[in-house]
Formats: sequence, C-alpha cells, structure tokens
Amino acid sequence: MTLLLIPLIGLVIIFFERRHMRSYKKVLNDFIAATLKDGNLSKQEKRERIERLLRQNGYSVTREETAITGKRKIFSLGFLLLSFFLYILYYLYLQRPHTLRVQV
Repeated sequence: MTLLLIPLIGLVIIFFERRHMRSYKKVLNDFIAATLKDGNLSKQEKRERIERLLRQNGYSVTREETAITGKRKIFSLGFLLLSFFLYILYYLYLQRPHTLRVQV
C-alpha cells in the first residue's frame, strides 16, 4: 500500500515544483528586464550585474560578445519518486532473478 503512495506524492511534488519554477523564472526575468531598462548603467555594468545574478543562483555562465548564457540543471524530487516507483515495479515483476547453477 505504501508503494502506491510514492508516485502520488511524486505527482503532488511535481505540481508544486512546477509552480515554484514559474515564480523563480519570473523573479529572474523581472530582475533582468529592470537591469536592461536602467539608463544609469553602462552596457558593461548591465552585463556584469546579470552575470553576477546568474552565478549567485548556481548557473554556469559563458560570456560572448553579444550575449550571456547561463546553464543549470535543476533536481526534481517528484521525478525521482516516480522513477523510484517504476524501478520497484521493474524489480518486482520484470527483473529476472540472478541464477547460480553449480554442478557437483
């Protein structure tokens, strides 16, 4: 019975993770938009502020002449729980047992 609750908990967690991710992206996008609109900053200062924001949030940053690219992998607990449940099903029903045969 408990094994059946794991994927349901995973789905609930995925829902909240997606909702949180939207608000997280909105905060980043609002900061970037405010920085780009700021007329008091030079182009170099804008690039440095955006790059600092990305680095402080765990992004690996690559800098080009016209753009800044930030990459980050985000861990999902919900998908982990779903895959755990699928592995348990595989283990119980599909995996063949290890067989050791010794002739004497």
